[in-house]
This record gives sequence, C-alpha cells and structure tokens, in this order.
Amino acid sequence: MGNAITTYTPETYTEQHSENGKKKRKQNNQNGHCHANNENTNYCPTISNPIQHQRTSPLGEIAPTVIRKPKRIILVRHEQSLGNIDELQYTKIPDWKIPITDAGRKHGKEVTAKNIRDLIDNKPVMFYTSPYKRTMETCQIIMDACKEDERNQVLGMREEPRMVEQQFGNFQNEEVMKKAKTERWKYGSFFYRFPNGESGLDVYNRAATFINTLFRDFCNPNINFDDDYIVVIVTHGLTLRLFLMRWFQFSVEEFENTVNPENGGTVVMNRMCEYDDASQSTKAWFEVDVESRRKLKLPEHRQHI
Repeated sequence: MGNAITTYTPETYTEQHSENGKKKRKQNNQNGHCHANNENTNYCPTISNPIQHQRTSPLGEIAPTVIRKPKRIILVRHEQSLGNIDELQYTKIPDWKIPITDAGRKHGKEVTAKNIRDLIDNKPVMFYTSPYKRTMETCQIIMDACKEDERNQVLGMREEPRMVEQQFGNFQNEEVMKKAKTERWKYGSFFYRFPNGESGLDVYNRAATFINTLFRDFCNPNINFDDDYIVVIVTHGLTLRLFLMRWFQFSVEEFENTVNPENGGTVVMNRMCEYDDASQSTKAWFEVDVESRRKLKLPEHRQHI
C-alpha cells in the first residue's frame, strides 16, 4: 500500500457535500456543464440516482454513499527507463526493478510533472501506480511537484499490481524475445502470448477488474468529497491502451491500430455531462481529449460510463 488516504469525519463530509454541492450545482448550470435548472436534479459527477446505498460511520451515524465521477482521469506512461534504451538490461535485471534513466528523471521534473500539475489545477488528487520501479519513480516525481504548491491536496497513492506491464517471463533471453516480438506483430498483440508470459487479453482482463475498483472508489467520501477531484494513474504503454480499450469498448481490430504514448506521455479522460429530460437526471461519462486520440490513433468513441 502507498501513503494513507486522508480521512474526513462524517460531519466534515456532510458539510462539504451540502455546501460545496450547492455551489457546484449553481456553477455547473451557469457554465452549461449540466443542462438543467431544476434544483432537485443531480449535478454532473453523480449518476442518475446518486444515493446507491447507506453506510454506517464509526460514530454509528448513517451517511449516503454517492457515486461521484472525477472531473478528470489522467493516464501516464512511465518516464524513459533503462530498458527503453538497452533491452539487454532485461536479461540481467528483473523487469519490475528496471529504473528510469537520468534523462527520464529530468523530463519527468521539467515536462511531465508540470503538465499534470496544470491539469490537476489545485484540485484534490488521488494517485494509483503500477508497483514497478519505473512507474513508482515517475509517480513520486509527479506527487513531489504537486506538493510544492500548498494549494494542491494529494489524497494518497495506492500501488495497483493489476496495472503492471505485460508479463514476458522472468529474466528474458535476448534471442527468444526477438523471435517472440517478431511473431507478435504477425499474430496480433492482443491475442499473442509470450512464452511463460501473458497475452494482451490477460492484461485486458486485469485492467477490467481494476476499473471495477475505481468505481467503488468513486463512492468513497474520503476521495470524492470534492465534485472536481482528479485521478492520476501511472502505468505502462500497452497496459494503458488496454485500459482504454476496456473502458471505451474498442474492438480488437481498433486496438491493434493504436500505438503507445511516448515515455512520460499522458492521456486525458475528461468528464462530460448531459441532462436527460426523460429520466430527469444528469448523466456523466468520459471522453478522451482530441490530442490524446490523435497521438495514440484512438477511434472516435463517446461512452456513457
């Protein structure tokens, strides 16, 4: 586990929910984020029926659990690693212990961290990261940059093993891996299984279970107390694309046409909102920003989840 998540008392949560919620509803309607003027309608981040179930606080009080989707989900590929510049390192160092390079560290501090800090825009932020050394180092650089500005509130960091790199076996044999990677391009990266390792489908399946965990965290008042909180996920190139494939329900053929972001590259999923007159509720979903779609060659998708 990473750093502990900041906790809030039921009284603090209730005050945040009631006062900030009213302000946000008013602001969202004025900005056109939600197409509704009815005070009884739900505001953007929640789904149609925000109170899904009740939970009992340690004080014995009943507090509602609200599914409040973050304003933005930022996916980050780790900075340049030793394996990116010398694949022979995989024959000597376990994949999960491969560090980032000095150039990667420099790029992380001067470019990636600043870009993400601008995207966070002084909102509460929750970090998830693959527990590989290169992703942990990248995540720490970003978190340190956020903490430099006291207006930023880092809620915590959680190690997430389901978002690790595709498994290629243990210590890699150079000749075996060259042959396997050549076969993969002919066979297709989604279904191809590396000897003693994983297929893209295996990574897809674990990314799917992680998405289920994210939605449970969207109900956590220690995380979702602010309507515009941010989620940052630091992971690996292929895993990032398979996460997007599952979330937006790309076909296998569409996935095969996508490419990895560069080291330190980001993909931004922005929350969108729409008021539905028939159900008298606000629907919230995510769309990938135009620049990210262009760089990764993603298909056009608008998914209401």
